[in-house]
Amino acid sequence: MFVISQLAFSDYFNQPCYAAAAGLVPRSAGMASQYRRGDFDLLVIHRHHGVLVAEIKAVGLNANELNKSVQEADADIAKRVGKALNQLNKSEAVVRHLTSDVAPTLPVRKTLMLPYIARSQLMRMLASPSRPGTGK
Repeated sequence: MFVISQLAFSDYFNQPCYAAAAGLVPRSAGMASQYRRGDFDLLVIHRHHGVLVAEIKAVGLNANELNKSVQEADADIAKRVGKALNQLNKSEAVVRHLTSDVAPTLPVRKTLMLPYIARSQLMRMLASPSRPGTGK
């Protein structure tokens, strides 16, 4: 198992010493421009279980200090979680592209890590009709 953090998409085979190998494999430079920038917060590669991409967001850390109402805090969290979900989908697309030559059916799992959000707050946000991922 390998665990990698803060790997920029553009760093994959980006050094001159990898030039010969880089010409033979898919690279992020070969993707659409919206997929060339970004990074993996956490990337876990396991021989039997595939790849786990994780996005870590410290949302809600200073909500009390900003004197936000519950509704404002929930709306802020929902907005940032929605962006994080988009980032996870982008990370999955990059992993699938980069591994398309060797493992086109590689399992890719995604997880969102929210260390400063209480379960009750997350459940309240998910129960909202304008929750992330609903397009509202």
